This record gives sequence, C-alpha cells and structure tokens, in this order.
Amino acid sequence: MDQSSSHIIIFDKENKVLVVKRSPDDEWGAGLWAIPGGKRESGESLLQNVQRETFEEVGLTLFPDKIKFMDNLSKKMNHCFFTTRYSEGEVKLGDGEHDEFKWIKLEELDIEQSVPNLHEEIVEAQRIMYGCIAIKIG
Repeated sequence: MDQSSSHIIIFDKENKVLVVKRSPDDEWGAGLWAIPGGKRESGESLLQNVQRETFEEVGLTLFPDKIKFMDNLSKKMNHCFFTTRYSEGEVKLGDGEHDEFKWIKLEELDIEQSVPNLHEEIVEAQRIMYGCIAIKIG
C-alpha cells in the first residue's frame, strides 16, 4: 500500500505560519507542534490529499492554483510538502488529531516543542514564497 503523505505550510496575511499541536496520545509526535497533513488515501493525488487533510484537520479550504510544491524539501524528507499564502475559512480543529492551533512567526517557534525538522520546513517555505531565507534560531 502507498504510504505517501503530504503536508502544508500555510502563511496568513501577516506572514505567520499555521501550526497545530498534536494530541498527547498520538502515535507520532505526541504533544508537539506540527503542520497540517497526513497520509494519502487510495486514488487521491498528492494535491487532493493535502487539500482534504487541511480541511479535515483545520477547516481551511485551499486553492489548488495557489499551492506551491516544495520540491527540494520533499526529496530530502521523503514526504511531499506544499506551501501557500491563500486559504479560505476560519481555523477550526476538526479531526481529533490536534488539541490547539496558533499562527506564529518563525522566531516564535519552540524547536524543543515541535516535530523534527519543522524549523527547516518553514525556512524553505519562506524561501519559496518570499524569495528570502530566515535566520536560523536555536
């Protein structure tokens, strides 16, 4: 069975990133901050996957023509990563996988309380969306 997954870094109008806190009983990354995403269902494209996961997890609708594929990061991490500045709706946690959400600036990210590589993922998304690289913290 295909175990591919897709994940997305969503920026708001103030260039903050949406992060979600994984439930304390989650199999992977319990209690840590992460980004929306998950495993692909049968017959789904990776783009459909990230749209579905985003809507199920945080209630936001994504626009396919406004989503950018993060090629370099996807190859390195063996998962598919996307980024966008465009979404519609208000964040509403909906699938039980997450306990909290917040919009943060990169410098507000607590690396010790985040899933592995989240800082690197956000830095790459900033580079793709804005043509700049943030200063690494930590």
